Amino acid sequence: LAGELVLPPIKQDGESKPVTQLARTPFMCGFKSGWTKFILATVHIIWGEDKAESPERINEVRQIAQFLKKRTNDEKAWARNLILLGDFNIFNPENETFKELEKAGFIIPEELEKLPSNAPKTRHYDQIAFKVREGSLDRTGKAGVFDYYRIVYRNNSEDEEAYKPHMMPDYEEKNGKTRSEKEKTRYYLDWRTHQMSDHLPMWVELRIDYSDDYLKRKLKNTE
Repeated sequence: LAGELVLPPIKQDGESKPVTQLARTPFMCGFKSGWTKFILATVHIIWGEDKAESPERINEVRQIAQFLKKRTNDEKAWARNLILLGDFNIFNPENETFKELEKAGFIIPEELEKLPSNAPKTRHYDQIAFKVREGSLDRTGKAGVFDYYRIVYRNNSEDEEAYKPHMMPDYEEKNGKTRSEKEKTRYYLDWRTHQMSDHLPMWVELRIDYSDDYLKRKLKNTE
């Protein structure tokens, strides 16, 4: 089970009419691990206006969240456990974009919702949201954001010097003018995001083995 997510037409005046699709088509893929079936849906929500409450951004989150809400309520669906993740371009959890996920019944783990995920750690762009059936994909409380810049391309003079040969002449000068040391460091910090990313990986640990619960129910039914 894998494919692109295309929003269905809507009924208007008795006719089916196409809707405006998301700027970047989301992908969905089904998985089975242990005792659990689930679907992953990835998104990269439109940036829109350079402000927290961009109307285009809010609308896209609303559209995808409401569509997937209906999908998880379908008893004939291959799996009704859904994990929606990706770059939502959410500035902070107080924004309407974040609330649109909650309105659709998605749950963002407390361990993650307050963690910024961009490289400077100033924005909450990325999220992992859950809409799952009771007794499925329970969280263990372990989750976080992996800052690989503590390991590679570190923000220190040693690494900056080591990567200097790879940064081309633009590190030393701009438009024929020699950069100051601060400007060189700013260039390095931007350059490293093109080697890795300007976002940091987000992770969460989930329970997938419910064999003990299953055996307990079986035992109870035989009493």
